[in-house]
Amino acid sequence: EAFRDSKIRIMPDVHAGKGCTIGTTMTITDKVVPGMVGVDIGCGMETVRIAQREIDSEKLDALIRSAIPCGREVRMASHEYCSSIDLSALRCAPYVNLERAKKSIGTLGGGNHFIELQEDQDGYLGIMIHSGSRHFGKEICDHFHNRARVLNTAWHSAVPDSYRLAFLPVDSAEGQDYILWMNLALEYAFENRKRMMEKTLEIVAQKVEKYLDTTMEFTEQINCHHNYASLETHYGKEVWVHRKGATRAGNGELAVIPGAMGSYSYVVMGKGNP
Repeated sequence: EAFRDSKIRIMPDVHAGKGCTIGTTMTITDKVVPGMVGVDIGCGMETVRIAQREIDSEKLDALIRSAIPCGREVRMASHEYCSSIDLSALRCAPYVNLERAKKSIGTLGGGNHFIELQEDQDGYLGIMIHSGSRHFGKEICDHFHNRARVLNTAWHSAVPDSYRLAFLPVDSAEGQDYILWMNLALEYAFENRKRMMEKTLEIVAQKVEKYLDTTMEFTEQINCHHNYASLETHYGKEVWVHRKGATRAGNGELAVIPGAMGSYSYVVMGKGNP
């Protein structure tokens, strides 16, 4: 009953995940589902095309690894990200390690996250980054998923708890709080990729200018999410579109589809197809 009117779309590269398959888009009219967005809120892609055709990537690997913490590592000092926002006033603040979040800006994380130096079909170099909101997003998801579980039990929800799809009504205090914190995590993930890209471009530029005796130039830059929920108009009404491992494809909108190691990644343009 909670999801009776939902439109569900499965992507060609769908694979198993918690809450729902990774590669899923789902519309919901008046609810948000923390477990469907997932623990890595704002996980997504950033890519830059470089106007050079050659560089020694082996010399870059160690430099990038030393400059950008990976896995569970964070930075030694905090970045003053979102310092203008009084995070303590938000209800989720006691459940989030804000000091760790500040130290995690500009760090890659583990799992399937990566920084790659790539070559496109025309032989030009590119840098691609796959990362998200780090532990900050996981803490937000876990907190609101657990709140939703308690509320759904009290409401005798027909959605089995084992599905990890406990929901929050958008007009509830908990639903509004989740949307607020989710959007903050989206900003955080966007900034996280941006900081890593800036550092990687700096390292690559130093090598280009040293070994090729030329100034590095880069052109197309894309930064997009593939784990989030947003209020959009589809099929003639406003709905909350939940995307898990799926990127928005509005008409003319650029996005990045990452491949696995050794397989192609794609820069794509949306057609706005319903």
